[in-house]
Amino acid sequence: MVMKEGEELHVELKLEFNPDMSIEQVDCVLDGMEKKSWRGVTEVIIESDEDQLSYDPDIN
Repeated sequence: MVMKEGEELHVELKLEFNPDMSIEQVDCVLDGMEKKSWRGVTEVIIESDEDQLSYDPDIN
């Protein structure tokens, strides 16, 4: 969702991940989103539903 307040842009992202992705892959995606250059944007909120991520140490 992108909201404009006056001249400011605010971006809110809700990310969903493939359940076959490892925790490391998801973490890499989230890190990349945080480091992305958001030109002209005042605020970026990134949400992910970590409760839905499963971790099996025998698989991941």
